[in-house]
Amino acid sequence: MKASAITAAALLALAAQAANAADAVGYNTVTVPTNSDVLVSVPFTKDAAGSFTVSSVVSSGVTVTNTLTANAYTNGYYVRFTSGGGAGLWSTISANGTGGFTLADTNALTGVQAGNTFKVYPHQTLATVFPDGMEGVSFKKSASAAVHSTEILFPNTSSVGVNKSAAATYYFYNSAWRKAGSAATISFDNTVVSPQEYFVLRNKSTNTLTYVASGNVEALAAGRYVSTQTAKDDIAAVSGRPVAMTLAGLKLGGTSAFVTTTSVAVHKDELLMFNNSATGINKSAAATYFYYNGAWRKGGASASTSFDNEPVPAGAALIIRKASGVSGAAQWNQSAPF
Repeated sequence: MKASAITAAALLALAAQAANAADAVGYNTVTVPTNSDVLVSVPFTKDAAGSFTVSSVVSSGVTVTNTLTANAYTNGYYVRFTSGGGAGLWSTISANGTGGFTLADTNALTGVQAGNTFKVYPHQTLATVFPDGMEGVSFKKSASAAVHSTEILFPNTSSVGVNKSAAATYYFYNSAWRKAGSAATISFDNTVVSPQEYFVLRNKSTNTLTYVASGNVEALAAGRYVSTQTAKDDIAAVSGRPVAMTLAGLKLGGTSAFVTTTSVAVHKDELLMFNNSATGINKSAAATYFYYNGAWRKGGASASTSFDNEPVPAGAALIIRKASGVSGAAQWNQSAPF
């Protein structure tokens, strides 16, 4: 990540997104070379829609004492728990009644008890991450539906395997985001860009772009469930933080979510990091790390060298490559590093 000049139009877009923020606001930038991919995320939130306390936990969600408008938060919002055993975990709201929320991912309920707190946030979307005012800065509009200048590729999180193909590809055409394979008259502006997930920004134009992620900075724990499959699997995961961290600061090594390597010759789980400054499409990982003998080690380097202090750029895309094993899931939590 590196700072770069931002045009007046981009600054206006940033100011609009940061308006009425309850806490600090900020932005990250990353240069996108021509004919190249960068793997990025949105480690910022929009303004919270509300703060709540869990009244009770049910099989598919939580109840609250507040009176809600039915379906006001369905699909376009998510919860993040802010206290208790589930602190940091999040899930999209698949439905809401007048007294509670149904969660799309019930793993987020693990450890949640009555009295715990959570916040509800609007999801980021293609239109909020790449607003019209950022055209020519973060992305280029396509001259036709057949020839794309910029593409946004979402990773496939539903399949099991390594080096997965994209699940969906989007491009900007005729004042809206469109989806490859769908009619060019259909707008996909409201497509959700999930927190703590990376996406690929592919610059197919002849101009260098500057991806800008912006929004509110919430000093909250971040958490997710990391699943083990019967086959080796790449999990779309990012640091999810708007500030630079270290590998040790991720608090992943030595946890049940990341299998410790017992032999440097045969790695168990691996953590893949990418170089956004390098040019090229479908880039391989720039470095691979594994956890061994109480510290992070780097593939190709001496196993006696600790890489605990290796920097993880703000919002950097990291892939956890899980070793095959018995199917299951473990919780990974990061406390706020700022």
